[in-house]
Amino acid sequence: MITLLEKGTTRALGTLSEEELRQLIDALEEENSLDRDYYIDRQTLDYLRDRKVTTNLLRLLESGLGQRRGFDVEWTSDEPDFEF
Repeated sequence: MITLLEKGTTRALGTLSEEELRQLIDALEEENSLDRDYYIDRQTLDYLRDRKVTTNLLRLLESGLGQRRGFDVEWTSDEPDFEF
């Protein structure tokens, strides 16, 4: 299972399918191949919406953002050797 978390907290935003994780990775920039976190703001949500990511992924990110200007999310997998 792939879980989307608010970085720096234990707050889980929800779970992602492998397809949704691929959409997130393909759309946003990573600093390196081990990078698992992203900064999310309104512009990022608009960009993801334009790229036609799933409704579930958008909903999770929107709920995490709330009324803030932006926040960091990270993903984790319960499979120890999971790589994408």
